[in-house]
Amino acid sequence: MIPFELEPAMSKVDFDDSVFSDADDIGSWAFDAVMSCARARLIAGFGDGCFRPAGVLSRADAAVMLGRVSEFLRERSYIDSMFVV
Repeated sequence: MIPFELEPAMSKVDFDDSVFSDADDIGSWAFDAVMSCARARLIAGFGDGCFRPAGVLSRADAAVMLGRVSEFLRERSYIDSMFVV
């Protein structure tokens, strides 16, 4: 199950599942979630077109993703903007 009903929002986005050059390295247990988040523009991978599923996520990367999730939820009225720092 995709949290926060992401699927309807993503179905309107033109997206190719081969967007990450290393998509074959993403575990089958995580693949659908990764692609769902990519469709929703919550994750974008790295500049070289890789997702790097075995890589290390920096604090800056995590902050960017949290900001995107916050904006995604705010746009869909899941959270009230006065509670977002």
